[in-house]
Amino acid sequence: MNYFIKLFYTLLILGFILSSCEDAKESISVHDKSIKNIKIKSLELDTFKISQDVQISCLGELNILNNKLYFADYRLASVNTYDTTGQFVKRKLTKGRGAQEISSLDYSLPMDNGFFILADYNTYFFNSDWEKQYKNRLDFQDERAFEKVLNNPEPHFQEIYEVGWGSSSFIRQLDSVNVFIPITTSHPKINAYMKGQEAFYNEVYILGMLNITNGKIEKMIGRRPPIYLEKDYRYIPNFKHIHFDIKDDKLFIGYQADSSIYVYNLNNDNYEYKFGYAGKNMNTNYNTTNCFDEAKATYRSDRKKFGYYHYIEYIEETNILFRGYKKGEHSKKDGLQIYKNNALIGHFDVPEQFKVIGYIEPYYYAQGYINEYDCTIQVFRFKLNNL
Repeated sequence: MNYFIKLFYTLLILGFILSSCEDAKESISVHDKSIKNIKIKSLELDTFKISQDVQISCLGELNILNNKLYFADYRLASVNTYDTTGQFVKRKLTKGRGAQEISSLDYSLPMDNGFFILADYNTYFFNSDWEKQYKNRLDFQDERAFEKVLNNPEPHFQEIYEVGWGSSSFIRQLDSVNVFIPITTSHPKINAYMKGQEAFYNEVYILGMLNITNGKIEKMIGRRPPIYLEKDYRYIPNFKHIHFDIKDDKLFIGYQADSSIYVYNLNNDNYEYKFGYAGKNMNTNYNTTNCFDEAKATYRSDRKKFGYYHYIEYIEETNILFRGYKKGEHSKKDGLQIYKNNALIGHFDVPEQFKVIGYIEPYYYAQGYINEYDCTIQVFRFKLNNL
């Protein structure tokens, strides 16, 4: 058969497959249960800095576990513990191959029964005594032939997926064995970058359930809301990332370009409802792009210029949900929204890089500005009274 005729029929069949997939799933459509009931009129922030008693690179993230602050150092592949005033307590992990060592560190998660780490595509789990229990290679459980995946990909093929590194709320605990991580695909025929990619925004999964004992992605769930297929937001791959947290059998899922927070039921694998209000003074006049090279070339400038929803942090002890957002380069402040039972009860400007990380009674703690040049890590804490 003539090469071009063969190519025509191949593309025709591919188009049929993709259009069939689009018909198979309707866009997410749920009831909006937003309530506005502003109870918190002011926010008083106390601040301190993490001590520099030991070497740190100041490239990393703060977490909370067992009433202590933890700094996971990406560059040094170490985890340091601090008290609630930022004073150094102990170094728990270091870089290496020993029992309490790791080869590298990208993201960490304090769990009820230990500490989970994702390092490139390696997974580690340490118990509460910091003994290494599991080390595995992250496994999407590829089963299909390479040629099939390459030439005829479908959104439910686990082989097309990879870790969604750009998400801010990166790993969340479901139970003692399973965590959720963001996932995405950059497959040449299903991706966020090329026009005509409705299948990506309407069908591609956004979260993978990872078993910490074997490193396997055992389930994939979720997808993106219809805002990404609307005219003005149709091709904005630089803001495709998600953020999320877990409450019992529910997920709170946020999307960087969407002002709503979606509630996902893990029992029936379906979106139940949404809530949430738009941030204040956000520049959301996003630039649209036509291909991967365009998006890559403008990624850093877009993330600096435009506003987007940044993270979600649910505090189980107080039933409070925080949502943070960036306003854009025109503003020297970030935004913070405080929700309880779907109701917006507080909305404030906060310092740049402000990110709530947890609760140690009676304070909520937030990571502030991390200066890599003089290696200072700012921490905020605050109370919410009379709720």
